[in-house]
Amino acid sequence: MLFGMATSGTGIEELTDVIIALLPSPSEVAGKRAEEQGAADDPFVGELSYFRVMAGTLKSDSHVWNSGEGEDERVGQVFVVTGKETEAVPELGPGDIGAVSKLNSVQTGHTLTEKDRPVTLAGAAFPTPIYRMAVYPTAKTDVDKLTTALARIAEEDPTLLIER
Repeated sequence: MLFGMATSGTGIEELTDVIIALLPSPSEVAGKRAEEQGAADDPFVGELSYFRVMAGTLKSDSHVWNSGEGEDERVGQVFVVTGKETEAVPELGPGDIGAVSKLNSVQTGHTLTEKDRPVTLAGAAFPTPIYRMAVYPTAKTDVDKLTTALARIAEEDPTLLIER
């Protein structure tokens, strides 16, 4: 068992020593060939909103209030996600992490609550991007498609900054 602290780097040298001593070198492990999968294995990829219950319970087939947007959202089936598997559950309680089918007005960092008890939790501070990359469409006719796709990705990932 190893202990460390990320903020001060304590224990990193010991962890590195253990990795070198106990894990095989990449050159000692036979490579595995990746098998190509179909383009859409899971029809719900990108269509789930993930959340953590901080207090109370979230039940399937209920309504929540998006306090940041001031909008009512209908929650359908509540899921627990493990890898690629989703398991429908009747409700989730404090500390549980779950998912629901994509909600209309909810974005990363929004707080969902009861309409008669609106609460807004402080959002997470995301790091400033440190890597830049230029992306060009293969044809001028694809500019709008590329812009739409990048905007959708940036909406889901607050660490992505798009400039034109």
